[in-house]
Amino acid sequence: MNRIKVLLSTAVLLFVAASGSAFASHASIGTGVGHAGPVTTVSAATLPKGSFNIEALAEYQKFDTFSDAELIGFAESGREGIHNVEYLFIPSIGIAYGLQDCPGNQPASLTAEDGLMMNRREFILAATGMALSGSVFAGVDTLQQSEKIQKSKVSLVKTSDRASGIQKAIGILGINPVKGKDVLLKPNFNTSDPFPGSTHNDTLVNLILRLKDMGAKSITVSERSGQPDTSDVLAEKGIYDICKKLDVKLINFEDLPDNAWVRIKPEQSHWNKGFDVAGPVLDSECVVTTCCLKTHGYGGVFTMSLKLSVGIAHKRNMTELHSSIRSMRKMIAEINQAYKPSLILMDAIEAFVDGGPMTGVRKKADVILAGTDRIAIDAVGLSILKELGSNKAVMGKKIFEQEQIARAVELGLGVTRPEDIEIVTGDEAGKKYSERLKEILSEG
Repeated sequence: MNRIKVLLSTAVLLFVAASGSAFASHASIGTGVGHAGPVTTVSAATLPKGSFNIEALAEYQKFDTFSDAELIGFAESGREGIHNVEYLFIPSIGIAYGLQDCPGNQPASLTAEDGLMMNRREFILAATGMALSGSVFAGVDTLQQSEKIQKSKVSLVKTSDRASGIQKAIGILGINPVKGKDVLLKPNFNTSDPFPGSTHNDTLVNLILRLKDMGAKSITVSERSGQPDTSDVLAEKGIYDICKKLDVKLINFEDLPDNAWVRIKPEQSHWNKGFDVAGPVLDSECVVTTCCLKTHGYGGVFTMSLKLSVGIAHKRNMTELHSSIRSMRKMIAEINQAYKPSLILMDAIEAFVDGGPMTGVRKKADVILAGTDRIAIDAVGLSILKELGSNKAVMGKKIFEQEQIARAVELGLGVTRPEDIEIVTGDEAGKKYSERLKEILSEG
């Protein structure tokens, strides 16, 4: 299928109301059975790349009114709801910006019939840009958003056996987001340090086997390591051999050419000039991630599913991230806007409760978690660290006050409060442990 570039023009409608919320307004009077008239729109013609367009619109209508005697007569005859409207005035302002050129700069349609389609990467970039511009589009505050979010399930299996734990944790969720899809699998190979410094090889192998059993069309392990060269880390971990043996593909993000990286420029973020995301992540129809449970001794506080996303960003962005002492944890959360995982698996059989991310103080938790919500997964992970007994940075702050999670909540990346997390288990041991974690979550 040919992927033809199209222009996305973003129109911002500002409506000032005392409640701070946005309301639809239909400016014209209609003759249909409903109460609203037709909605007036502007042309979807394209703009050349880099062009700006600002448009101000105003509609004013003055209506004939009923006399007081007529209104009283309507009321006495039982005809309720009739009232006067003297005039209607609706101002609006629209702003459009050309992101890309269409062939010949002709008006583009996003319909398959016309042969013009927006590819996955372009859609995600556009959606990310709109999401990052704040709540101006929807005018919905955080409380209203949380009321609409359903509970996020996090499955919990109490076990030290990775093979059975992974199978059960995914099975309990009752979903299959990978069937028939090309899956990009993102592990934690920041370094080659032994688990939980990096993803355990048994976890990677058993997760790949499980995804194959679930009917994944293909699987591609993809990663970018931290300070060490990614190729060295992959070799030291034996990942090349594992991928060959299991017949899965492997992408070293560090080997990608410059044109395979996509610059994300959030309008409201703590990144000065945005960050570069590996193109395969944006192009993937299904991303599965597997993270560890550990503290982060270099400013991150903890490293789980949200922090795992740093590995999809280019190494050249790491200088800004690591030098932004006050904003680092918020910037970590902001990278997560570039994509949404279809499945997350956390290997918490062992954890670093202090130190990290390469080495640290170990404690056994004997837990495997699975879910689809990064905030929910990390919140449950933090409750496990609190249950085990961790450092001051973890123990001394409420879970949803941790900056990674608080910023992720602001960005709408998942649940907004502990009450929205549903921990599901499959046996008595898991149920008993989950009850303790629920107490910790509720306490913060």
